[in-house]
Amino acid sequence: STYISSIKFHPADSKIFYYGVSSARDSKTGRHFGSPGFDTGLYTTKDGGKTVKKISGLEILTFRPEQEFVSKKTQLEVYDVLVHPAKPNIILVGTASEGIFRSEDGGKTWQESNNGIPKEGFYWNVNFDGPDMDELERRCKEGSEKILHSECFYYATRTSMNLFVNPHAENEIWYTTLEGVFVSRDLGKTWQWLSDDLRNIHTHFMAFDPSDKNIIYGGTHQGAIDKNGNVVDSS
Repeated sequence: STYISSIKFHPADSKIFYYGVSSARDSKTGRHFGSPGFDTGLYTTKDGGKTVKKISGLEILTFRPEQEFVSKKTQLEVYDVLVHPAKPNIILVGTASEGIFRSEDGGKTWQESNNGIPKEGFYWNVNFDGPDMDELERRCKEGSEKILHSECFYYATRTSMNLFVNPHAENEIWYTTLEGVFVSRDLGKTWQWLSDDLRNIHTHFMAFDPSDKNIIYGGTHQGAIDKNGNVVDSS
């Protein structure tokens, strides 16, 4: 019920690389299969993949509606990994629901790094259609008022897509989300919204022209979050 969403190599040693792991979801309910975050997170190998170790420090307390208001420590889902090409001790991960986490010591310790990334683009992570969903919706709404994070809902600005280093400016990192693009000019410590032109647009990829630093390309899904917090499927 889990899958590898990203693999990134250490720039100086090809035997060292990192796996970002996410979990599958039930297409009918929108919920994770099994225990969410059970095997998700960030993994690493130092011997070319012969042995793999899970990296600790990427856990949060979450509320599960099936358990009333009981919180539990859950592994974050990692959608993308960035190992800085010139400063490989700096590692950033983009998560499914909590935005950016950052390490300055090669992954030994982690800090949330969402300064400048607001909680906007609220959307439900649960499909309330179907039998016995009224009670689930009640728990989600009540739980959302009592705790910091609920598995019932996400914010599009902190639902990660990908992370990129600008090849023309090594301290500049770009972060694509379900709600547009953010840029950091201090190696991921602080962020700012890039442009109103990309707000409300699911942005996936960025590419930088190697010969002209002013030309940047963005790949989008053209989806959106509507005013009621629902994900609009544009496929």
